Amino acid sequence: MKRMLTLSEDIAVGRMPADRRQAADDVVRSAQYLDPTDRRLIEQVYRYGQPVRGLAALMDKKPGVLRRRIDRLISRMESVEFRTVCECLPLFPEPYRAVAELRHLRGRSLANIAEETGLPFHQVRERLRAVQALIRVGRALMAASAVSKLNLTDFTEGPADVINDE
Repeated sequence: MKRMLTLSEDIAVGRMPADRRQAADDVVRSAQYLDPTDRRLIEQVYRYGQPVRGLAALMDKKPGVLRRRIDRLISRMESVEFRTVCECLPLFPEPYRAVAELRHLRGRSLANIAEETGLPFHQVRERLRAVQALIRVGRALMAASAVSKLNLTDFTEGPADVINDE
């Protein structure tokens, strides 16, 4: 049985199926919002096809640890919160932008956010609650925008037309 090539092997030999290449490009595009260190890691794997085992050796880490880190980064980038904050961050009121960016885009803990912003811990928590409400509003706006972009004239046959054709 012929084994499938891994993503890094596909890139290395220049034989990546279009859907896998598109997925890798989407991951790299989303990585622009990550911390520089995390962004470089994602780029090395998904843009340049570096094997995780080789990167782990260079970074003096175990391959499993590095793979879990990459998986966590991918999970965060695929989350609804990440995508919504990416698209709606400029619309957020100024006091909430830094907290939203640090939490949802950079993956910081509440304690780290408090330390980086100089805000008390309880205020960071309150702002994150407000950010969650802003994310819900942003998702609703994005959904409404997507619905309004549909061209309903493409659907010329209604249910009655389909029934009458038989």
